[in-house]
Parts: sequence; C-alpha cells; structure tokens
Amino acid sequence: MLVMLNECQLKVESHSSDVIVSFETIEHLVDKEAFLIECKRVLRRGGKIVVSSPNRDGSTGEPNVQHADEMNVDEFQTLIKSFFGNCRMYTQFPRRASCFNVRCLSAENCL
Repeated sequence: MLVMLNECQLKVESHSSDVIVSFETIEHLVDKEAFLIECKRVLRRGGKIVVSSPNRDGSTGEPNVQHADEMNVDEFQTLIKSFFGNCRMYTQFPRRASCFNVRCLSAENCL
C-alpha cells in the first residue's frame, strides 16, 4: 500500500503497519519529529522502519536547496534512536564507509 504524507499525517490506523520505508524523504521535511511520531504511531510492536538520507558530511557539492535540513551521521542516528530504540546503520558503500553519501538506518518499534 502506498501512503502519501499530508502535513505529516499518515492515513493509516494506529499500530497497523509492519514496515515503513522512507528513502530520501526526511531531509525534505521541516518537522522531522512530527513525521517520526506518525511513523511510530502506525507501526505495530516489533514493526520496522527503514529510513535513508544523504550525509551532510559526505557531500562534495553545494547544499541541495530542496532539502530543509541535511544531517550528518551522528545527528541522523541520534534523531532516529530518540524515537526507535533498536537501530542498525547501513551504508550504500560499505567498503568505504568513511566517504559514503547515503546512509540507511533500520529501526525496530520497541514500545
């Protein structure tokens, strides 16, 4: 099921989703916390959220003017962990983790 965001309100019942996937979205949102609150609301206990975002520190060019806010690895991980306890970080370029541009974090809804 494809769900579109409308002011960070997901049109899905609470605790009804097993998985949420958000690739290259969170950096476009002004209120990241509101989005993550909604994700947490709709995830079932033990549900998974997979989120990716560009790494501000890995960027080689000008900032993307379409991004409300880009985060570095620590900011991204801290934000996600503040909503979802069990997190794993992945990178698009695992052999060159120090210079990756996109990172993906998988988190489990523990509450």
